[in-house]
Amino acid sequence: MGKILENYLRENKNNLEKSHGIKIALMDDELVINGSKIDLIELADYIVSVALSKEKNDHLHLDKLTLINSESQIESLIIEKIN
Repeated sequence: MGKILENYLRENKNNLEKSHGIKIALMDDELVINGSKIDLIELADYIVSVALSKEKNDHLHLDKLTLINSESQIESLIIEKIN
């Protein structure tokens, strides 16, 4: 986790709202991701983890059992690092 994120979480740990999971939708050829502050921070942390992984072609699979809200139009998201 980056220092900016780490410091923010340390300073605001009591002010973060509850996680409800991200909602992902495709609207007019645009991918829209909605979530609370903590949901978006968690998504960013997942993405940075994949980006910094030493594994070739590492990937992340998010679905309704992990971070995606059960009401999301798109039910799963795969983020893959290419080498």
